[in-house]
Amino acid sequence: MIRNLHWYDANSTRSYPLADTALAISTDGERLPSSILVDLNMRYPKEAGYWPFVSAVSVTATLVTVIIQCAIDPDDPSSCVPLAAFSARKQDLVENRNYPLSAMYPGVVGWIVFGDGIKDVATFSGKFSPRAGLLSPKAARPCRPLPVRSLATMNNATPLTGLVTLIGEPPVRISADTRSIDGEERLVAVISLEGDAAAGSANASAATVNYLEQMAGPCGKRAENRNCGDPEPLETINTVAPDCEGNITIELTGCATIAGILDDSGIVLDCALDLDDVCRQKRLPDEEGRLRTDYEDQCSESKPEPQGEPEPEPPAYSESETVLNAEMPWSQTFGSVPSNWNYLSGTFTLSSAAPPGRPGSWSSEGYSSMLCLVVYNGIITPAVGVRRTAEICLLTGVQTRAGMVFGYHPHPAYMEQSTWFSAELDYAAQRLQISLWRGKQRLSVIAWADVPGIALDTWYKLIVDTTPAGSQTHILVTLQTLSGATIATLELTTGAFTVEDECIGLSADMSRARFSFLGAETI
Repeated sequence: MIRNLHWYDANSTRSYPLADTALAISTDGERLPSSILVDLNMRYPKEAGYWPFVSAVSVTATLVTVIIQCAIDPDDPSSCVPLAAFSARKQDLVENRNYPLSAMYPGVVGWIVFGDGIKDVATFSGKFSPRAGLLSPKAARPCRPLPVRSLATMNNATPLTGLVTLIGEPPVRISADTRSIDGEERLVAVISLEGDAAAGSANASAATVNYLEQMAGPCGKRAENRNCGDPEPLETINTVAPDCEGNITIELTGCATIAGILDDSGIVLDCALDLDDVCRQKRLPDEEGRLRTDYEDQCSESKPEPQGEPEPEPPAYSESETVLNAEMPWSQTFGSVPSNWNYLSGTFTLSSAAPPGRPGSWSSEGYSSMLCLVVYNGIITPAVGVRRTAEICLLTGVQTRAGMVFGYHPHPAYMEQSTWFSAELDYAAQRLQISLWRGKQRLSVIAWADVPGIALDTWYKLIVDTTPAGSQTHILVTLQTLSGATIATLELTTGAFTVEDECIGLSADMSRARFSFLGAETI
């Protein structure tokens, strides 16, 4: 009688290397014979997930194949990624011998051992879910990838990998030493200059070499010590320091346009506004030459309004458009270029592609790298108690969002200060969401609902209802098929929707999309 079984023999009578909680039952209801796999040892990067599992095993008369995957969510098949595989001729395999796994994910290493089941079991074929094929923590362990995976000089397309030898040329010195990092003593490569060693040398000429000055760069000095002379180089702009290449990126918002100065350093900032646009009343000198300080300041809100007819408000962004009151119900199709729309960002073009019953669509197909935003210049009053409807189709190749604009409240002069909401289909995240915007910047996604199955090249109907909820506003977003079947709903009660009137429109955030209808009606 055998009293002490060999490790592999013992494993052939139990589920290991599968976990104790693994069912070992395939999707077809077949149990994985415990004598086929008797050992496995694998390390994999932890970003692949924490559910490593045997996803498929096949034993035929000639081949033995094993597939190993990993899941972030065991109940979400889309989160599974392949880690490793093994396939070999059955006649070449020897039981209880280690065989290397073939990595299918960067950083995966390991080996597998087969038992006598590969010979005793004539055929077996099974696919396993993450819970059914879960591997034991002892058999498959996640690891942190190496912080430095390759080494290369700047602009070198071929990095060095494996064992790399660092050689310092004078005055650069490279040595191994210990340093305290986050309270732990670590062995590190120290790159330094030879100034300290030369200072203690008997060689007087070497000791007088200022390596810091030699390595300081074109300036020949050290900017942080203020010894570069006049003019001193810029180190920061409004406390913002440059990157490692000395560059500072300045993003200009508002009405500013930029022009460079030829053959010189600098830029010109221009804004398409004059003094008449700054205040409601003119503040320029009058015909008699009196300055604004010689008469009442018309810009101060504390001063009384002047007598007579006030001058009209400046138009919102475009003097060629007229702001109207939208008569309810209101709707727009796109068989021809619609009038009285305000193009705030990007460009929409006509397309003949449209669902049945629509004459055409408005398309952002050619502008997949920017925000396309257009609103109708009709004011809807009030903005609460309104149902808005849009027909949307996300196009192949898009990985972002498109939807309907509502609650748009134009700023009289600066589009970047306008606030608005959007109800969007997010194809990449497979969800329906509501976002809050200021100008062209998305401030936040304030509500969302997962909608698995959002498809490309498919027309959807998007409905947004706003109703009063005490001192707040209740927003209900409904996603439907064109036939009216409800796919998903999203509800939000918020105090952020404070506009008394609104404009509605369409948006495609770095997306290719088509729109065949936009309408509004009172509830």
